[in-house]
Formats: sequence, C-alpha cells, structure tokens
Amino acid sequence: MFTLLAITHPVLIIDEAQDLNADRVRILSALATRVEVLAAADEFQCLDPNIRPNPAMEWLAAVGQVINLTEPRRTNIADLLDAAAALRAGKPPVSQDKFKIVLASNSPLAGTWASHAIAWYAKEKTVAVISPSYKGYAQHVVEWSSTKKTNKGIGPINIRWEKAESAEIGDLVEQLQLPDEIGYFDLVELVRAKANGRVATDVKSWADVQRRALGRQVFSRDEVIESIIQSFSSQKRLKSSVDKSRCALTVHGAKNREFDQVIVLWPAGVVGDDDQRRRLLYNAVTRARERCLVLVQASKALQLPPFV
Repeated sequence: MFTLLAITHPVLIIDEAQDLNADRVRILSALATRVEVLAAADEFQCLDPNIRPNPAMEWLAAVGQVINLTEPRRTNIADLLDAAAALRAGKPPVSQDKFKIVLASNSPLAGTWASHAIAWYAKEKTVAVISPSYKGYAQHVVEWSSTKKTNKGIGPINIRWEKAESAEIGDLVEQLQLPDEIGYFDLVELVRAKANGRVATDVKSWADVQRRALGRQVFSRDEVIESIIQSFSSQKRLKSSVDKSRCALTVHGAKNREFDQVIVLWPAGVVGDDDQRRRLLYNAVTRARERCLVLVQASKALQLPPFV
C-alpha cells in the first residue's frame, strides 16, 4: 500500500503536525520511509494536554531537518507581536492600543465593547469573536451584541456562531430532550419549536415519508437523532456560501484561521493549568492581523496566568 502511495503521492505535506497523537505519528513515521514529508508544527499551539510531551515534535526533531521560522507573516502590528511573544515566554501581555485587555463582567458591558470595536475599527473587515467555550459568558455576550443596541445606538451586530457539527447536533439533542419513543404530532411540534427551520423541515419530511409509506405513528429516539444527523450532513454543501466576515468560534475552531480583528471573550472559569491557559490565549490572539480586544469576565482572572 505504501509503495502505491509513494508512486502516486511522492510528497506528503502535514500542517498542524503538533496535533498528531502517538498512533498518527507512527503512521507518519512509516510513510516517511517511502515518501518525502514536509511538516509544519508549533508545539505551543498544541491545545491537547493528553499529547504532552508531544510525540510529533519529538519524532520530527529526531529524524527531520528542522527549520525554525521566526519571521511573522500574519501581522506586523507591534502590539500584537509583543502580546504573543509575552505569552510564549510565560510573561503577562501588556494592554496597549491595538492589543487591549478590558474587564467586562456582564453581557451588556462586554457586548457594548464588542459592538463598538466592530463598528469603529472593523466595519468592512473580517471579525472573529473567540472564546475557550461557546457556552456561558461567550454565548450570552454574542447573543447580546446580535440582538441589542448600545447606548450610542450601535447595533444589533449579527455575529454567527461556528461550531463543530457534532457540537451543534449534541446541543440540539440536549434541547429536544427526546423520550425513548415519540408520536408523529409531538415530534413535529417539538422540532418546530426547538430546531432551526431547515432541520425542522427535514425531520418532518422524514417522518412524513415514514407515516405515509409505512403507516408509522411512533418513532424511536435513535431514529429521530439519525434523521437530525442526516439533515446536518445535507447542509454541509451550503456552508461555503455563508457570510464568514463576522463569526464566533472556540479557540480550537479558530486554529489555522486569521481575521482583521479578534475579540477574545475570556470567561471566569477557564479549564486547565497555567500553561494551558497561556496556550489558549496565545492561539486566540495570534488569529488577529490588525487588532485584538480581550474581554475578561472576572477580576480574579486578571490576577492569574496568563494575565500575570
């Protein structure tokens, strides 16, 4: 198999190699005996504590020719570069003009900061709202900015959440609270109330076919979940046409992306040790090309790494 692969694909390019677990590194190691491997990796951008020490970095250092890339390509803004360098060095990032840290303890305050930042500095530019978690603080702030006006009359500013498909499905299933079995009319009413229009239509269409063709009136929980999964899958092809100029996403979801302005929503309880929190903030900050605003929910967080 590897011989055929070497003939058809003599060069293998791996991006974000630091995210490879030990099993994938073993596969890569075997492939490297037959093909030329070019791998890009940055251990500090690995957000999975379960793969530390990092097997990919250890393997690359042992067998490869390592070239350290030190010249920034994403931005030349000194404030952003200084913040990133400080986080990598375990030092506190300094709040400046184009990298700013602000205490914003509630949704209206944080939402006002976010809306003003977008309106004043990124009206025609790409914006990402990034947080370690899409629930809680981040969810409420994004919702506020997307539905409210500030006291200066700015807004609402529509910000669309980007989530992994599995997370979206899990959230919907949790909201539906499906019983083991559910009748046709109860199912239609439930998805119409809880799901977005496309999913509700798809699930109803599936149930209609089952009802007309097979005379079924009751459906199992697993069947309904499968129809929801199919609906999400059918929508994948439409996602490329969705406006991505203003989006909200997790730090993990933002990896390998870049935006003109980044707004980081830092909740009160960020999971992980000091090193993990530095990595999370670093990965969020380094998505920015021009400006980054960090909104911190809890004053106590400002007395802990990565802010000290």
